[in-house]
Amino acid sequence: MNQLSQNILKLRKSANLTQEQLAAELGVTPQSVSNWERGGAPDISLLPVLANFFSVTIDELMGNSAENVQEQKRAFWRELNTITDSEELLNCLLDEYRKFPHDCLIMHRLIHTIPQNRKENIVFIEELCEKLLSESNDPDLRESAISLMARISRKEEREKWLSRLPRRMLCRQHMMRKWCYMRDGDVSGAVAQSDVLAVIQIDEICDNLIPDEIGAQEKEKRIRKQIDVLESLRVNDLLPEAWLSMYAYKTLVLSACLFGSLDEKKYAEAWDAFELAVSCFEKWFAIPETALLPTGFGDIRLTKDRQFAVYSDGTREYIAYCTSAFGRITPDYLTTGCLNDRSRWAWFNPVRDDMRFMDAVRRIDAFGG
Repeated sequence: MNQLSQNILKLRKSANLTQEQLAAELGVTPQSVSNWERGGAPDISLLPVLANFFSVTIDELMGNSAENVQEQKRAFWRELNTITDSEELLNCLLDEYRKFPHDCLIMHRLIHTIPQNRKENIVFIEELCEKLLSESNDPDLRESAISLMARISRKEEREKWLSRLPRRMLCRQHMMRKWCYMRDGDVSGAVAQSDVLAVIQIDEICDNLIPDEIGAQEKEKRIRKQIDVLESLRVNDLLPEAWLSMYAYKTLVLSACLFGSLDEKKYAEAWDAFELAVSCFEKWFAIPETALLPTGFGDIRLTKDRQFAVYSDGTREYIAYCTSAFGRITPDYLTTGCLNDRSRWAWFNPVRDDMRFMDAVRRIDAFGG
C-alpha cells in the first residue's frame, strides 16, 4: 500500500465514514474507494476534491514532505522550459495546477498560457485571477493578473479591474487604460490618458526632493535641471498656471542655493531668482481656490489643490497620491516654514536683514491676512 492509499484510509476512518459513505460524498463508486485504499490511484482531477473534502492540502494527502514537494516543483519547471508545443504546455500546466492548486506561480503562468479565444476560457482565466489575488501578496503577480484582465475584459468591466491596481501604480493604470483605448479605436480617450500621464510624470520629476547635505553648489545644479523641465512647459512664453506654485518654490530654493554658496558674484542672480519666486507666489495666491488650472497638456486641468485631474468632459480623477503638495502651500507656511525658518533655510541667513528680503516677507504675509 502506497502513502496516498494509507492516507485515504486513515482520513476516511478518522471521519467515521464507510467506503460507501465516502463514495456517495465524492460521487464515485464504493469499488473506486476500495481500489484507492488497496494501492490504486484516484484520477488526478479528484485529488483537489479529496483534499478539500478532508480539509487537507494535496501535499498532505499525497504524504509529500516539504523537501519532496520542492524537488517536484523544480523538476516541473525544468521540464516546462523544454516544451515548445503550446497544447502540451497548457496540459502540463493544468496537470500541475490540479496537484498544487494554491501555487501562485503556477496560476500566474497558467493565466498567461490559456488561449483567450473562447468565452469559457475567459471565465476560467478570471476565476484564476481572482484566486491569485486572494492568495498572493506578491505585487508583481497581482499587477500581472489585474493587467491581463483589464486587457481581455469587456469595456464595461475594464475599470473594475484597473481600480484594483494599488494607488502607487497610477501611472501603470493610465498606461493600461491608454492601451485599451487605442485597441478600441478611441483616439481621444487614448490622448487624454497620455496627457494626464505626462502631468503625473512631470510632477514626479520636479517633486524629487534634493537634500541640503550635498551642499549649496551641488543642489543648485540639480534644482536648475528641475526648473528647466518646468520652463519647457511654457506656452507663448507663459507657464501654465498648474505649475506656478511648483515653479515658484523651485526658484525660491535656487535663490537660497545661490545665497548659500557665499559667492557674492552670484548674489545678483540670487536676488533675481528670489524676486521671481515671490512674484510667482503672489500670482499663485491670487488665483481663486475653485479655479481649474491648465497644465499645458491638451485639455487636462488640475484643481488648485492638485488633488484632481479634470478631463475635457468635466470628469474628475483623484490623483493627490501621485502629485505633490505644492498646491497646498499657504502664505503662512511660506513665511513661517521657509522665509523665517533660520534652521531649515539657513542659506537665507546672510540676507535676512536686507530690506528686499523683509519686504518680500511682508508681501507674502499680506496674502495670509
